[in-house]
Amino acid sequence: MATTHLTRTPPPARLRHYVSTTDLSADETLGLLELARELKAAHQRREDPQRLAGRTLAMIFEKPSLR
Repeated sequence: MATTHLTRTPPPARLRHYVSTTDLSADETLGLLELARELKAAHQRREDPQRLAGRTLAMIFEKPSLR
């Protein structure tokens, strides 16, 4: 497995909302999935890359809550 190097990137110039698959380009979607893969791998290695420090994180739920 190749070693990944997580670096901190500046936040986007403007706030963007991801509500639909059409909200991101194909390249942006692939970049987002690659970042998720890197973050998951770092978590499994028990690393703390601080990649999301100062950022807002959203959680996506596929099914409505039954509560």
